[in-house]
Amino acid sequence: AQAQAQAQAQAQEQPAAVPSEASESDLQLVFELAVLFYRSNKSSLALNYETKIELAALFKQANCGQFDPEKHEQPGFFDFVGKDRQAAWVNLGDMPQDDARDAFNTLLIEQCESFKPWLEKRLNEKRERERQEKEEEQKRIRAAQEQQRRAAEQQRAMQL
Repeated sequence: AQAQAQAQAQAQEQPAAVPSEASESDLQLVFELAVLFYRSNKSSLALNYETKIELAALFKQANCGQFDPEKHEQPGFFDFVGKDRQAAWVNLGDMPQDDARDAFNTLLIEQCESFKPWLEKRLNEKRERERQEKEEEQKRIRAAQEQQRRAAEQQRAMQL
């Protein structure tokens, strides 16, 4: 409960990685990019043990929801890291998956200076690709309309 309250408080205090008016798909994209960044840079990130455990718990909560002992295997007897991860996940309780995604993103922004610029670059690249695709689509539509206009003019000219 304490971890859940702390994660929610952090999410409210920190500037979000995505504007509040962002769509659910944007939030999911930011989470997926955050996971990609973390996995790609895990060995070079200077994160303490507690932060890594918290990120693992938030990841599980975001993807699987609340911990259910009937669905998830118990860590082995000597798997101390697995036990810590599981305990942190259990402590998240019934935190909504979207809140867990946001808390994951926020924690990564807080702990990794390089994440936010990396994320912004990827989001800007995506926006630029979407803008270019929309522009190309508009060009195709205008070209088709122009072709229809010319065909109609030719028909009228032939009828005269």
